[in-house]
Amino acid sequence: VSVHADGTRTLPSPPATISNLGCDSLTDPDGYRVTNPVITAHSWRCTSSQVTFNQPEVSTFPVWGLRYFINGKQKRYDVTDYGGFFPALDGWGGIDRMRPGSTNVYSFAPYYDEAATKIGPLREATVDVPACNELGNMEPTELAVLIARPRDFPEPEPFDVDWARGLMDDYPLSARAYLDEVTYGQLQTNSTVFDWLELPGTIESYCPETKVVDGVVYGFLPRCDTYAMKADASAAAASQYGFDSAHFDNFVYVFDGMTQGGYGGGSTMTLSSKSFDVQTVVHEFGHNLGLAHSGFWQCTSAPEYVGEDIYDPRSGGCWNYVYGAGYDSMAVRIWHYNAYHKLMAGILDESAFERVETPGTYTLKALATDSPTGTMGLRIPLYGDVYYLLEYRQARGFDSLASMPDYVGIDRPPMVEGVAVWLVLDESRTGGDSYIIQDGSFQLMVRPGVDFYDPYRGIRVSWIEQSGDEHARISIEFE
Repeated sequence: VSVHADGTRTLPSPPATISNLGCDSLTDPDGYRVTNPVITAHSWRCTSSQVTFNQPEVSTFPVWGLRYFINGKQKRYDVTDYGGFFPALDGWGGIDRMRPGSTNVYSFAPYYDEAATKIGPLREATVDVPACNELGNMEPTELAVLIARPRDFPEPEPFDVDWARGLMDDYPLSARAYLDEVTYGQLQTNSTVFDWLELPGTIESYCPETKVVDGVVYGFLPRCDTYAMKADASAAAASQYGFDSAHFDNFVYVFDGMTQGGYGGGSTMTLSSKSFDVQTVVHEFGHNLGLAHSGFWQCTSAPEYVGEDIYDPRSGGCWNYVYGAGYDSMAVRIWHYNAYHKLMAGILDESAFERVETPGTYTLKALATDSPTGTMGLRIPLYGDVYYLLEYRQARGFDSLASMPDYVGIDRPPMVEGVAVWLVLDESRTGGDSYIIQDGSFQLMVRPGVDFYDPYRGIRVSWIEQSGDEHARISIEFE
């Protein structure tokens, strides 16, 4: 496992098996096609990959671009000159949301000659992707929390450092308590919260766009130079408190004087003080684990619940809402990460999931459990890499919250217990990777008297009974 400067971890695949798909020789006699490729896939924060190969040999004709497929689906086509394109591919790859522990086929072919009218040969590599739990996402994690404000922001500090420490580690419903619960005790975090810092710049020096709220000027966070703000906050913390980034794995920057918002990814979270609460921290930390957004899939054709075109969930009177009110912290409120995201983060492994291809009775264990053994997710394959994922949700722990303290987040409706049905698909097509099926304005939960039915693919999921304290038995039928 390689640990990178931004805190992410990569793990290379075994050497790829390469075939030339019927071409007679690996070396093109004209010398301007990709030849003798060396292909390696790397897991990147578990949920995506990187493919690398050697630069092509060329003669008098340029190579203009590359058509690039994964498992038969086109992913990328670039047109540029040889000097600009292929060096960028040396150590670069496509984000493709490959499934952990899966086998994938890369295919690629260059466009070449003076008018970019020729293509070939198509090259193919079969790559086995490492499982998420090999990447070390669940190792003990030290977080640094730096709280800062521009020197000209006139409002009083909205909270003290002890409140921030409580939010991160000490309060009963802290971010540390959440991560401990949802990872089944696998991820232990510890936060060092530094006291308030004054940035050397003004609001307008960091933020070319501002908003006036109740007569007070705030920086519009999406347009602020957060890189400069984070650099200045780090320098101030080093000068005043001896902050050393080498001692930490993840970093939380909280800026006062900004509009609401937050960002996560790599090893860094950037938050407005207006958005500094547990639900936002664990959402952005999910991005640091490599997770994409989730949401809900809503159709006007209820009681069918779903649309006809599974690859375009926005067609046929349906819509997929990223950030929608799904039972998952990668949506808009604080819940357990859904089973798919727990797989992608390395919290669960493939042994917790069962593929359903025949009708019958199946048993699911509740996602909010103290002992993550047995089947936690059922996959019903649809087309290609798209499938329905079933998980059993009970109102336990963080999933039982409705009214909550201000430091946690916004109140929400109580959880409806039952079996949730998620549509899992390629994030690049829709902006999210998992969408809970809606029954009108609420999550569809399979429970006594409520079935899930997909008439277009002939799938019905029905409740049978609760088995013991934390298991559900369901029936799955195929027409």
